[in-house]
Amino acid sequence: FYRNFPNRLVARVLRTFVFPLGRPYHGASDELGSVLADAMMEPGEFRDRMTNGTYISKDPQDVTGRMEVTLDLLAKVEPLYNKFAKAVSKREVDGFDVPTQLANCVETGILSKDEAKQVEEYDKLRYDSILTDAFDSEYLQHRGSADVEHEDLRQEARVA
Repeated sequence: FYRNFPNRLVARVLRTFVFPLGRPYHGASDELGSVLADAMMEPGEFRDRMTNGTYISKDPQDVTGRMEVTLDLLAKVEPLYNKFAKAVSKREVDGFDVPTQLANCVETGILSKDEAKQVEEYDKLRYDSILTDAFDSEYLQHRGSADVEHEDLRQEARVA
């Protein structure tokens, strides 16, 4: 905390006074941070313990619910989504948007129709969960007014 002092002399005196034997702790290594981050992104006991007492909704219309539903679906379709992403990165499928690429995956036999439907459902949720709100200019001009309703333009803003 002493690094924030503008006067270096005061910072050094405070550091010596507060930590006379040096820092009693050290930050976590990058490797440990990576392991913990991976564990937090996987549904399971560790994540449940870390989020205990935290409001997490299962409603896909709610902000936290949208993320939670997407995470739950990812746990089910991750191998299929990885297979799809690998085919796209290796240019084994044609198309510039996900629906076209999935249709091409079905045609070439990379994914079955049911698998492609699962991947498409997950991709829609994934995309929706990372979008921020999109506002038209009229809404932004009247944002102080309580009578102006917000129209969700996120799907119209989608380009890929």
